[in-house]
Amino acid sequence: MSLKKSLLAGLISACLALPAMSVHAEDDLQQLVDDLQALTDKSREQRAADRWLQNALEDLVGKYRFPWRNSLLTDNFSDGDFTQSPVWKVSSGEFWVDGRLGLRSQVRETEIAKAAPAQSQQRSDKDLGKALLGAFLQSALSPQNQQQASQPAEPQMETVPASIRTSLAIPTTFAVEALFAQNDRPGTKGRLEWLVMQDETGSNAYKLVVMTGDKPVIDVVRVRSGRESIVETAAATALNTGGEHAISWRQTADGSIEIYLDGTVLIKTSDKAFRYGFKYLGLVNRGGDFAVSAIEVMGG
Repeated sequence: MSLKKSLLAGLISACLALPAMSVHAEDDLQQLVDDLQALTDKSREQRAADRWLQNALEDLVGKYRFPWRNSLLTDNFSDGDFTQSPVWKVSSGEFWVDGRLGLRSQVRETEIAKAAPAQSQQRSDKDLGKALLGAFLQSALSPQNQQQASQPAEPQMETVPASIRTSLAIPTTFAVEALFAQNDRPGTKGRLEWLVMQDETGSNAYKLVVMTGDKPVIDVVRVRSGRESIVETAAATALNTGGEHAISWRQTADGSIEIYLDGTVLIKTSDKAFRYGFKYLGLVNRGGDFAVSAIEVMGG
């Protein structure tokens, strides 16, 4: 092995053996990783290392590099008010700050109220004819049909989502870190979404969708012109253990996407649907009782 390759291999070994560090030491480590990134890029351009060493360098940089270093938003809702510092705006449904749980929303199915048709005070001859024809047809029905017609219809149910957002300039390299909990019994069906949006309606956005229930899953969803496509999905059985969970959603400008739940990587994929960044951060509860105790957005 040449002297140049020996030095690079030694640097790899030294980095892999680095112990736990203080905050200042972590900053130094990131600077070291930045320098190593520059060296790796130069090595690739000049073909200064063989394939094994080049791959080892890139793997090492990828392992320790953390490009999301600019804090764009931090909120733990400890002030009891989500309408300031930062300003969150409710688009639908209801949100409130629970002193113990954080930003909370509860969405349940409700029966759709059926409005009775307005009765006209006067009937025309045509209306009277329709009424007589209807009575004739009803009398012509068989007893079985009459019995079926007399049965009450099933009530129609609907779910009105609780949606909230805040204005935030988010680059294509971003990370969303949050602590959240479902306040229903473990295994209860529910759906909570985080969004980075290019418009207020979310017609162009990325979604991180958490679905609880018998088979809990997490989806990464792309939304283009209002049409949704699943980029990647993964089982998330840890969601049925109850308690609070930590979720981490990390993307980079080159399309890399990583999703972590409670420190365990669930999704590693790639999608590069948007050339430009985003203007809003959103949160939507489509069913269930959820609370977010802390959230941070970082850019790179």
